[in-house]
Amino acid sequence: MGNMNKPMTAIILSFLMLASAPVLIVPPEAEAQGPTPVFILEVHPNVVFVDLSPGGSGVGQTNVTVTNEARGSFRVEVHIEVPGYQVTPEISTVIVDSGESTTINVAVAAMYHFPDQVDATVHGEVIRVDEVVIGPGFYYMNTGFLVTSQPFGEVDIWSNEGYKKMRPGKEYTFELNVKNHGNAPDTFSIDITNIDELRDEGFSINLSSTEIKNLDPQSSDTITLHVETPRDLWKDDHYSIDIRATSNITPEESSEYSIIVWVKGAYTPGLGIAFTIMFIAVVGAILVNRRRK
Repeated sequence: MGNMNKPMTAIILSFLMLASAPVLIVPPEAEAQGPTPVFILEVHPNVVFVDLSPGGSGVGQTNVTVTNEARGSFRVEVHIEVPGYQVTPEISTVIVDSGESTTINVAVAAMYHFPDQVDATVHGEVIRVDEVVIGPGFYYMNTGFLVTSQPFGEVDIWSNEGYKKMRPGKEYTFELNVKNHGNAPDTFSIDITNIDELRDEGFSINLSSTEIKNLDPQSSDTITLHVETPRDLWKDDHYSIDIRATSNITPEESSEYSIIVWVKGAYTPGLGIAFTIMFIAVVGAILVNRRRK
């Protein structure tokens, strides 16, 4: 039984060796000119870290090396793709002599929105052997490298209704929008920074939630803000409700938004509309008389 497995093992090993080798399909014009171009495509380092700390450059670097392992000279075109990042150069053309190597210096820069980890691809293809132009798909090799950066938190909070006129003792619900502008799933804490002052003024304020958990990058979620104005007999004042969203990944990253509430009118619980109008008219007459005096 062991002897029967040996041929199968040899076949599998041979298949794996062929699968990892450069793809070489010899065109007739190149075959007539001389030996087949064989080259190696290497990346060092094969893990690129992009520093996004406050003092970091936001740029990582690596090197792509093309080595000619055949006789003669040939030209190789190298394409580099890093999804979510800006790479320089994206396309390079190098001429490599027999037994020689040429290195391409590559810079990877973070854009405004970017993933915290991504696989980069490197594709090298021979486009000319000596003076013979080679069509696409004959001599090429693929490799790659990994780009990483630390998770980065950034958040924005806002409401579609930033100003509201309300009477004393009335209730209203505002919808708050929270968006994750970072590069990784993040949890955001929501709080009202001046809630103590507003409660001292007679406001009743509550959030439907003080936390949004595991919000994906570039995704949004909503919470509601419930407001009840002070139950003063008469009111004519403007108030600011100051709301803040803070990233759990980067606590120093927060977003603040203010809703302005104009509380004007009389608080008349349980009274009919006619009595309310009469009450407002009396208050108005008193104010007019005071101004005349």
